[in-house]
This record gives sequence, C-alpha cells and structure tokens, in this order.
Amino acid sequence: MTIRTIISCTIGAVLVAAAIWVATYDYLLFHTLAETIPNLVSLAIVIIVVHTHRYQDRPFIIILGIAFGCTVIFDTLHTLTYYGVDILIAAPRNMATELWVVGRYLDAIGMLLACLSLHLAVRPAYVLGGYLAATALALLSLFYWNNFPDCYIDGVGLTPFKIASEYMICAILLAGGGLLYRHRGA
Repeated sequence: MTIRTIISCTIGAVLVAAAIWVATYDYLLFHTLAETIPNLVSLAIVIIVVHTHRYQDRPFIIILGIAFGCTVIFDTLHTLTYYGVDILIAAPRNMATELWVVGRYLDAIGMLLACLSLHLAVRPAYVLGGYLAATALALLSLFYWNNFPDCYIDGVGLTPFKIASEYMICAILLAGGGLLYRHRGA
C-alpha cells in the first residue's frame, strides 16, 4: 500500500465516523448535510459545464449539466422543506417527498438522455428547453396547483405512487446504464 492509499483510507474512515456521530447526535443536521453536499457537487458540475460547453464535441456532459442544474432546484427545496427542518416553510411531510421524487425523475431522465446522445443526435438546446419547461410545470404542480400525486400520507406512510415511481426511476437508470455500457467505447 502506498502512503496516498493509507491517507485516503484514513480520511474516508474519519468522514464515515463523523457522519455516524452526527447522525446519532442530530438526525436533522445529518440529513441536511447529507443533502447539501451532493447539491454543492451538482452546482460544481453545472458551473464546469457552463464554462466548458463550447469545448465539448459531444453533448453527453452538457445534457448531464442541464439535468443537474434543474435537479438541484428540487433537491435544495427538498432539503429546506424536510419535516422538522422548517427552514423555508413549515411544510407537510408529503412536500419534501414529492420534491425528492421530481428530482430523482429529472436525474434519471437526464442520465438516459445523455446516454442516448452517445449514439443519436440529441440537441442540448432542446434538452434545456424541455428541462426548463418540466421544471416550471413541476414547480407549478407542487406549489401552485397542488395537483402532484401524494407521495407520503401521515399515519399511512409511502403511497403506491411513490413506490411505483422508485421502480420507474430505477428502470430508467438501468436503461441509461445499459446504453452507457453498450456504447462505452464511443
């Protein structure tokens, strides 16, 4: 083992131990940190894509950047409306779960579209337009029209829509992963 490997393993073990301690000390703090860190990574990806898109010869990374850019909106709102956090609003438990589902759909569809772009002509401008429209419609559905299907019901738990959505999201991700594997040399 090299010194770099030992240092990496030590840092990893310390981070895991810290996460476990925070989770046992205050779950809401743990959840907020666990949601915020990936949001920051997504924002970093978006910033990189914005500044390097003109140097990309394939739309794969651009499409992922578009997807992450729209997804981070829902992931941040999920974190802020999580039951008990009450940073943005005192939202019902269902709201945070609905936001999480929308974010996962946007992630999965972005991965599938990016993988499709390896073999088909997918135009990032159309993807951006579609994502902006989907984001606007989802936000209106969640916050204005209040017609998004319930994902969590107090006293009952997760709804069939939420459970079916998780399976659908997994299927979309598997399809994208299969395409990525199939075109790994492209």
